Amino acid sequence: MAFDCGIALFLPAWSQGSTLTAEYIPVDDASIDTYYDSNNYGNDTKLVLYYSFGTSSQKRLAYIKFNLTDIQLPVERIISAKLRLYLTDGLSSAYTVKVYPASSNNWEEETITADNAPGYDSDTLLDSQPVQDVGFYEFNVTSAIGNCLGGYCSFVIGVEGSWTKFASKEYSIAEYWPRLIIEYEPYTETQTTTITETITEYITETTTITTTQTDYVTETQTITDVITETATTTITETHTEWANETVTVTTTITPTTTVTETNSTIIEQSIDYQALADMLMPIVLIVGVIGTLLSLL
Repeated sequence: MAFDCGIALFLPAWSQGSTLTAEYIPVDDASIDTYYDSNNYGNDTKLVLYYSFGTSSQKRLAYIKFNLTDIQLPVERIISAKLRLYLTDGLSSAYTVKVYPASSNNWEEETITADNAPGYDSDTLLDSQPVQDVGFYEFNVTSAIGNCLGGYCSFVIGVEGSWTKFASKEYSIAEYWPRLIIEYEPYTETQTTTITETITEYITETTTITTTQTDYVTETQTITDVITETATTTITETHTEWANETVTVTTTITPTTTVTETNSTIIEQSIDYQALADMLMPIVLIVGVIGTLLSLL
């Protein structure tokens, strides 16, 4: 009887630090027999192997299928994947059991027979080891898991020897059912944020241009030379009176001639207002002090 047993229903993944481990039980498992090529053994409690390789007319192989659609995707890296089987019956001598990937997942345990079973490539051996004593045996199937993630994964198991029996998922003790144990690292998205910091430095450069304006002032200096020439003319009038007394009257007339000579000299000079201000500043200060003193009187 087929039933879909996924990780979410029965065997949830558990964490080991930064890794996760998931266990799966089969959704389908069955044996096929090439001698009875139309028989179906999907309800058997054991997966029976018998001279699976070689020229024997009767060969028995086992098919196991797992549903990996519940695995946490995406997966960063598969660390390991192991197919665990439980040998229910001890053997008189050790036989080598081999595991291959099946060429297709298109089969079900209720209908699979030797006539319709998927094939396998004998060059794609996943793992092999001898078995003899009752107990668990693990086969390394890591190389096949990458192609199965998010879907189904089928394996073909055979033996180089006589009757070899492993517990199927119909076995009475669930602890002995086949298991696929996958250890993996979940995908970790690394987001890189690039922060570009733009620093704008403003440099203010002040250029002071001092323009000195020179005004030319035409100063007219008038020099007046006054030349005074004094001429004295003495006129003596003598009046003779018949008297014995003589009176002499002297009248002096002084004509004055004024000669005015004007010499105009034009002086052009450059005035530096800054220097003039520097020169006048002490005078202004002195005048201010004098004004202050006068106001106090």
